[in-house]
Amino acid sequence: MDDGLWMEEFAYHYVSFLPEREVCSHVQEAFTVLYVYKGRGIKQLGTYTSSFFAGEVVLISPHVPHSYEFNPSDTDKEGKIRLVAAFLKPSFLENVAEIFPELRDRVDRLLSLQGAVVFNADMSRRIIALLNSMRDGDLRKIGSILDLLSLVSNLSQGSFWAYERKSEERRFMDRVKAF
Repeated sequence: MDDGLWMEEFAYHYVSFLPEREVCSHVQEAFTVLYVYKGRGIKQLGTYTSSFFAGEVVLISPHVPHSYEFNPSDTDKEGKIRLVAAFLKPSFLENVAEIFPELRDRVDRLLSLQGAVVFNADMSRRIIALLNSMRDGDLRKIGSILDLLSLVSNLSQGSFWAYERKSEERRFMDRVKAF
């Protein structure tokens, strides 16, 4: 099930799936706001690995590899995991800052993020309430995007994990050293 909205620069999805469908390591071109509605397991954000539980909200910057492995014993009545994900492309954020100069500081904070933030309980509750309200329809999704941007730009309201992107040359040299 996918109750979502895809636009060129912004996307919102409420999805459910069987826990066997592991979310293998991948990267996005956009900032990802991920809310685990139902489920728990192990997540990997860049080189950082930890447990996750229902109610967790994570902000992942573009190009950070991440994966989620779900525990099959923690599902809804249909035996499924439920997630809410919102995607904000950097070009979208730049456009927002041009149209609304008062949001420039918040956009710059997000654009400077090189890693992931797991938000604290209070900030997670606020983000969750907004993400849940966005399920009410596409107009609600579009109308709430500036509120979401304002909330997730509070990077100090969570635990931060930096991710160092390696150049192609450095990755090659690391592989050579491994031999």
